[in-house]
Amino acid sequence: MKVLMVSVVLAALMMSCGTIREARVSEFKELTKDMRIKTQDEAKIAQVLYLKIVNKRNYGNRKK
Repeated sequence: MKVLMVSVVLAALMMSCGTIREARVSEFKELTKDMRIKTQDEAKIAQVLYLKIVNKRNYGNRKK
């Protein structure tokens, strides 16, 4: 019984994380649907935006 409850909770947690990620990917797609990437700098900007929105990471502010 205990294993079953843990399995159900784990499955629910995994499904909710997937739903949140899908919502973030949709937000990124909506924001970038009209972008026409022509240079390497524009590609880097799009990658940083993706990482910030979808993965909630802070890659754009690294010190060199």
